[in-house]
Formats: sequence, structure tokens, C-alpha cells
Amino acid sequence: MSDVVSLEELKRLFFYDPETGNFYRLKSIRNLRKGDIAGSLNKSGYIEIYINSKRYRAHRLAVFYMTGGWPKAVDHKNRIRNDNRWCNIRPCTLAENNQNPGMSKRNKSGVIGVHWHGRQRKWIAAIQVDGKKLHLGSFSTREEAMLIANTASRVRDALLESVLYRKYAA
Repeated sequence: MSDVVSLEELKRLFFYDPETGNFYRLKSIRNLRKGDIAGSLNKSGYIEIYINSKRYRAHRLAVFYMTGGWPKAVDHKNRIRNDNRWCNIRPCTLAENNQNPGMSKRNKSGVIGVHWHGRQRKWIAAIQVDGKKLHLGSFSTREEAMLIANTASRVRDALLESVLYRKYAA
């Protein structure tokens, strides 16, 4: 893919600050000034940066900038699509990224992984693992279901982080 920006070109044009997640221009081009924050927010909530008339998502550029390799996918740990701080993004596969879904529009509990089951009259806790829903149990209170869902989600994310660290650190 010769039309993909090289790491050398990326670092010649931009500086990535891992603390803020911003890319800064290192050169002025037309009305874009050296030192300006690069990119703009797209309709989906991601920051996009144009390089040589090609559009790149900033979170993918950040992983490329920091690791030297293009990721298959990038997971925003806190689910905020324009938060590209290095501590918030991690390279992953599409399957791994799909384990971190947002809250359903139908969710009435206000908590990811917890919903009310009307017939059972119980709160249900569940998480996604390898693209499959894993039922964690039925609970009398929303708080119990939240505790179980959040704990299971943290354990899953810690395991995923460990696997990804080994996979991409090599």
C-alpha cells in the first residue's frame, strides 16, 4: 500500500503528544499553521487528519506513531471516540474491539451490561467475550448486577490488556 503515509513522513509533519492525545503540526501549509492542533471531528465522533489528500483517523495514527506498526483496530478504553491519549487507546483485533460495546439505546438501567428482565422481575448482568454474550446472573437489586458486571468487565479488560501487551510489545 504505497499510498499509506510512512512513519518518517508522519513524524516529519506532526508531533503526537501521548499525554493529551493531540497531533500538532510541525510545518505550516496554506492556512494551517505550525503548532496548531491537527484534525477535525467527523460525524461519527472520531478525529480525522488529512495527509497527502488521504484521510486517517487520529487514533490509528497515534498507534502507528508510537509503535511503528499499523493496528488492525484500535480500542478506546473509556469509549470516548475523540480521546486519543496513549493511556486510553490500545491496538486490538476487530473481535477484541467488539468486546467493548457502548450502551444500547434501549438500556433503561443506565449501566452497560445490566438490564431489567420484566418476567423474572430481576436485574440481569452480562458482558461480551469473543463476540458472545456471557450471562453473569440475575439479581434482586440493580447495584448487585452493576457490581458483578463492572467487576467482570474489569477482569476481561485486564486479561485483554495483558494479551495485547504481549502481542504488540514483541
